[in-house]
Amino acid sequence: GVGPLFTPEGKACTKAIADYAVSISVRDKRSREILLDLGIPGEKIKVTPDAAFTLRDTFPPPHSDNNIRPSPTVIGVALRNWNVGVDPGYWENEVAASLDDFLEHHAEAHIEFIPFQNVEEELLDDTGISRRILSKMVHHDQARVADQAKNVLENYAKIAACDLVLGMRLHSLIFAVNNNIPVIGLIYDPKVKNLFQEIGLEDYMIDIHSLDRRELTRILEHSCSNYVPLSKMIEQKG
Repeated sequence: GVGPLFTPEGKACTKAIADYAVSISVRDKRSREILLDLGIPGEKIKVTPDAAFTLRDTFPPPHSDNNIRPSPTVIGVALRNWNVGVDPGYWENEVAASLDDFLEHHAEAHIEFIPFQNVEEELLDDTGISRRILSKMVHHDQARVADQAKNVLENYAKIAACDLVLGMRLHSLIFAVNNNIPVIGLIYDPKVKNLFQEIGLEDYMIDIHSLDRRELTRILEHSCSNYVPLSKMIEQKG
């Protein structure tokens, strides 16, 4: 992916690297547009799917008309720390409150926080933010933080075991789509927004900078009520 590029220096460095490249592969149309705006010739830029989509061929999606649940039970949540242009305390509280609102009306549901990265750097400590949001929840008895995966395939399997995924991590959302699992995107970076636009699920994303618990709860409820048709729609987009 390319961008966002906010500074003249960032644009100049990106253009210099792109100028030296013989061929450039980007994962979405917006990245291609950014390179074109920098003056990179269009013939050397190719839009190809994120490599994570190839896992669908290796591990075919388990959902089908025979085993899809009538309503979601396991809600996967893949978050990351984010404090750029937004108060983290604000959006974290809104997410916790929304999950509580959802669980209040779905006693059978369970929240599975799935960390994708877990390193000492604050922005990459997914386990830390998952535990922090869990601690804010009233219905914490219906949620847990999964152990850190040892490799990518473990996280792929964890996502595949979910019925609905709420994610910030791009690959958590791609893994879900690979398995025909309805997704809700928390948009913190253009790459997540680009994904939802590419797959035609703009109605199921919400910007973290203007996150409102009521709107997120509405999307969660809508996804739950339309779980089966959403899963089939994602399967058809395949």
